[in-house]
Amino acid sequence: MNPWISFSLTLNGKTYANGQLVELANELNKALHKNWQRHLGNFIKSWISDSDEISVQTSGSTGKPKLIRVKKSSMLASAANTCQFFHLQPNQNALLCLDTEYISGMMMVVRAMLAKLNLIVVPPSKSPLKFLADSQKIHFASMVGAQIHHSLIDETCRKFLNRMDTVIIGGSSISSYLEIELIKSEGNFWCTYGMTETLSHVALRKISPHLPPNEYTALPGVHFDLDPRGCLIIHANYLPEPVITNDLVKLLDSSHFQWLGRWDFVINSGGIKIYPEELENALSPYFHYPFFITSLSDEIKGEIPVLMVEYDHTPDEKTMNEWNKILSSVIPSKKKPQLIFTYPHFIYTSTGKIKRNQTLRQYLEKNHGKDF
Repeated sequence: MNPWISFSLTLNGKTYANGQLVELANELNKALHKNWQRHLGNFIKSWISDSDEISVQTSGSTGKPKLIRVKKSSMLASAANTCQFFHLQPNQNALLCLDTEYISGMMMVVRAMLAKLNLIVVPPSKSPLKFLADSQKIHFASMVGAQIHHSLIDETCRKFLNRMDTVIIGGSSISSYLEIELIKSEGNFWCTYGMTETLSHVALRKISPHLPPNEYTALPGVHFDLDPRGCLIIHANYLPEPVITNDLVKLLDSSHFQWLGRWDFVINSGGIKIYPEELENALSPYFHYPFFITSLSDEIKGEIPVLMVEYDHTPDEKTMNEWNKILSSVIPSKKKPQLIFTYPHFIYTSTGKIKRNQTLRQYLEKNHGKDF
């Protein structure tokens, strides 16, 4: 007998059980011009199939996206961790504003099924709160940094965001500028740490001026250690084997760490290790355009840091002088980017992460022959 067909799901106040979920999935798959609805229908179909596993696609932020097979029982265990940590109760409203093509959106559906939540479904846009009525109550939501950013700059959305009981923020680390804005908002916001391979987050960090900055705490059943590179190894009781990451961390104990950056992003410039994410965090209050720190090969130093800014046109001399002044005042001279590149269209994953290597490569290809 298929145990997965017995699950029920409440969407926008209507509960679907047993055969009704099949009908719902088929109806969602008819949405010809709305991929996100078809993705939701496909996920529901996969969940209620008789297979104990499901295919999940990685985001592709650090390499080519790939499909992996994961156990539904492991997804349920991960969902239970989150539901228990945040004390989610039946009939509470959970907001689904992420694409269910990826693990972040899938896990919101699994949490809703497990905890009997009412899933409020809106398009996974940059400003998902615009689709909600002012009177709508949201007890729990999962959003990415770009959605938080756009919600904060719209006054109506900002007020709605502050009324939500709990918001977890994933996808990538948030900037210090965004964190300051969230602290001002006085809402209940949490940064998450996790990945597709861990079936959503395995550690959380509450955004608060009264707590240690950048310190993540493991969820129950999860503990950490380090590999020889200083990268985090994740042990979760619902995963068949440890997950070895490329995330450099300062391990405080087996349940707490401070995130430093990606091992594969580290720049070695004249023997000095530069963590791009550390510089980006320092610069974020001053740059209101998307940007990132990358590197180019250098005959003398091995590598030199480079600042890339998403900017629609070639910046004038005044703008470049302002940017260089910011770099000199914020970043130590030995770590300061030696070059500034502007490019009108960064390459992003579907989950909003910048594809750094691909963006730099495309920039260099289009500017081939210029003196770098």
